[in-house]
Amino acid sequence: MTNEDALIILSVDTLAVSLDGALPVKLEVKHHNRSRTINRSYRLSKNDFWELKSLLFSTSSRCKHVEDLPIMEEILQLQYAISLLKEYMLDFGVMDIVHLYKNNKTLLMPLAYLRKLIRRARRANRRVEAQSYSFLLRKLRNYSPEVLSMDVTMMDTDWFEGFRAYLEDAGCSAEETSGNLELLWKVYADTCRVSGAKELFSPEGVSGPDFPEKAFAHFTNGGDIERLLALRIGDEGLSAARNLLLLKHYAPEIAFTDLIELKLEDMHEEGIWYRRRLDNRLCFVALSCGAIVTIRERMDSGYNLLFRSPFEDMNDGRKRLDLKLEYYKEQLEKLVKIHP
Repeated sequence: MTNEDALIILSVDTLAVSLDGALPVKLEVKHHNRSRTINRSYRLSKNDFWELKSLLFSTSSRCKHVEDLPIMEEILQLQYAISLLKEYMLDFGVMDIVHLYKNNKTLLMPLAYLRKLIRRARRANRRVEAQSYSFLLRKLRNYSPEVLSMDVTMMDTDWFEGFRAYLEDAGCSAEETSGNLELLWKVYADTCRVSGAKELFSPEGVSGPDFPEKAFAHFTNGGDIERLLALRIGDEGLSAARNLLLLKHYAPEIAFTDLIELKLEDMHEEGIWYRRRLDNRLCFVALSCGAIVTIRERMDSGYNLLFRSPFEDMNDGRKRLDLKLEYYKEQLEKLVKIHP
């Protein structure tokens, strides 16, 4: 079974009641022979239902009317969650898709948030405001077909400047261009503010064995890691302990038990993706490019596991981890004694 098996399923909800001829629709995600219902509150006409079904299997024909339906937002967000997991995880389950989808729901995708603003303005009978948002939405669609599934991390300065140039070339006046950019920036800023785009799954607040803070404070001196970087160590265990301190500096949110179990495959350009040992939950910690380069350069020993110990071949996973924790505590104490 591979990650290619992740499916978004749209079906008629046989447990719900049809109203005014509209079909009660159930939206599900299925992966590794497990499924999870996402939403069963939608009612669609038969025509819209089959249009959406076809869109899930084909990108050649698009229907703007169907793309404007609220359920399409959820489908796009599910597709985004699945594509993100396929890119960064060797294997994942249906609950990873659901958790990531729920965490990013309408928050990482400015257009989904913009559509909510349009509906909110219409319900409140604020017609001018709704028209302004709708005009911006049309221009964004015309500017870039991919904008429907874009998240805020893709909308950098160059992207905004490109949109400005598009508005000017499309015949918008200086006042219209400025007004639309200001409106887009507000939507973008609000989207970022609500969730923090990079903090997909924060691992903070997890209890467990404490990291040896004495050793960490001994070498970092209030955040300065130059001394750690300058250490020249020949012993494999002590070198790994030094690297553990470096990683603790870059990713203080990660629990001690998870730090020593990190793998090279968990390291990506924008941060660390890993499974938290406590509950097997997928977590993400954003790191700078420089931090990732340092980690890869210093910690790539030819093994996938970043921090090895003499106990890696033990069959008892719990005992292996306990011995590994003690091993690294001892190595950190030795490191402090050797480099007072």
